Amino acid sequence: MKKLLLFFILTIFVSHFSTAQYKVNRLKYDPRTYTPQMGDPYNPTVAGLASFLIPGLGQMVSKEPGRGVAFLAGYIGLYAVAISSVPKIDNYGNTTDGNPEVATLAIIGALGVGIASIVDAVKVAKVNNLAFRDQNGYALKLEIKPYLKTSVQGVKLKPDLGLTLGIKF
Repeated sequence: MKKLLLFFILTIFVSHFSTAQYKVNRLKYDPRTYTPQMGDPYNPTVAGLASFLIPGLGQMVSKEPGRGVAFLAGYIGLYAVAISSVPKIDNYGNTTDGNPEVATLAIIGALGVGIASIVDAVKVAKVNNLAFRDQNGYALKLEIKPYLKTSVQGVKLKPDLGLTLGIKF
């Protein structure tokens, strides 16, 4: 029990004092406006898959370690409560200790934390990519625009049609 309490205190400490920027970035950038571009340092799909395998790992991959540790600690804590609340059966078939209702609620809570971790990891990766683009001032942007110019050749107007290609990086 002391180890579990120490783990939770350490988790709260790490998540509170990390150098993560998501808390600031989420107020400025909307993840719904994100479109993937070359040069993005964080892949939202990889972050989501990482959090699917281990809750909180996607946040850690997206350079938000405190947030990831908090999700991982919540998941492990609920899972530990679920395991410790499962009734035990003695040699005579009698159930001892445990509370099946608490175990069920803890399992549902752990599943909820796992799903929330996946959704959050994708959102964190998108917001951090938008912030990275803004701070570094570069991302590959490709623009194709129509081109129309008319020129006079004697008495006739000759239209020049085409496309212009603009690349910014």
